[in-house]
Amino acid sequence: MISLLVISDIHASDNDLTDDKAVSWYSTLPAFDTPMRNPFRGISKLLTDEGLSVDLLICPGDLADCAVPTAQEKAWQSLAKLQREVGAKRLVATVGNHDVDSRTKHSVFDPKTTLQSLTPIFPGLSEKQCDFFWSRNFVIFEEGGVRFVVLNSAAFHGIHSGDASDSNKEYLHGRVSEKTIDAIASKLDAKHCKLNILLMHHHIYKNDHIDPRDYSAMINGEALIRKLIEKSDARWLVIHGHQHYPDLFYAHGGARSPVVLSAGSMSRRLTGTLSTRALNQIYHIELPYSEYEALGWNPCGIIRSWHWTDKIGWNRTSFARPESASIPFGSGFGCRKDPDAWAVEIKNEFLASKASHLDWPALMRKLPALKYVLPSDLRMVVAALKSKYNIRTVNDDDGFPFQIGQS
Repeated sequence: MISLLVISDIHASDNDLTDDKAVSWYSTLPAFDTPMRNPFRGISKLLTDEGLSVDLLICPGDLADCAVPTAQEKAWQSLAKLQREVGAKRLVATVGNHDVDSRTKHSVFDPKTTLQSLTPIFPGLSEKQCDFFWSRNFVIFEEGGVRFVVLNSAAFHGIHSGDASDSNKEYLHGRVSEKTIDAIASKLDAKHCKLNILLMHHHIYKNDHIDPRDYSAMINGEALIRKLIEKSDARWLVIHGHQHYPDLFYAHGGARSPVVLSAGSMSRRLTGTLSTRALNQIYHIELPYSEYEALGWNPCGIIRSWHWTDKIGWNRTSFARPESASIPFGSGFGCRKDPDAWAVEIKNEFLASKASHLDWPALMRKLPALKYVLPSDLRMVVAALKSKYNIRTVNDDDGFPFQIGQS
């Protein structure tokens, strides 16, 4: 088993949080370094109270808003402090579009200067690995038998577009070049890994939930995924940030299509449509890769998530919020069995028990893959149980089923 803590899109700023125009809920100003105003302050206790350990602390980019040097340094220091507090073996990040001074506001010639001067060295690996990342736009490392590919999808930001159209400016989207794809593929040797994880900032698949135009997706992203699938014998978990739109889904494609975690922003103040639909979230992921062969699903895991409310703090994100763009606490992923097939299997277990009610935890012990069903699929399972077999669920405080029975 390996466990990850994912904190994305911090967008740290030097703003006064009492100002309605402040861009982030995380301010570097000392006046707001309190448990109810600083999102970093409660995370360690949150995990301790849940009895959760962390092997790697992962940040998919955007440390600060608009690459403000003081805010970048403070956010990186806060992540390093959190790594120590939770006992994580590594802190690993990648570059977001806001991490690069692409509009030369802070440096007249070097858009990466602050990132490359951070302590500990960015993106959090050895000096040799970090140098490789900056020179080749990616780096590959292993931790506990899990292979990570860390990609710089903002590698070409800072290069001015000669086109007058805003939609063609390089800093408005992610990119992985064909040469980088080939270089990554050449490094994926025949060594077997039970799990592969791709970490980057920009999204691969266009997100039309918020903006049907969505020009910020990563150019050549789908070509990269096809090559990764071709060159490895284990499936991929893709973790990215950027759009502040929390989502958990299976990418389109064949049987080996990857699982995608689109991480929400920890602390960027959400505006427009996002402000009414999405939540500021962080995620703890458990990946029981040593059990994948027995379970029959790869990769599968459990995500525990919390959302931030200014002046209130962190709270579990309930499953009973299907209308919001969020990932519920206790979400599973990896088991791709059809929801109707699950409904039949659960109905049979329920009838065999000859009981008036059956606890959901007991059901999951009989059907261990059930915990790895996507929240969206689980809602379809619950709906099918009700409509086809008159089997209803009673929910717990977090909105997940904890008991089934016939009314």
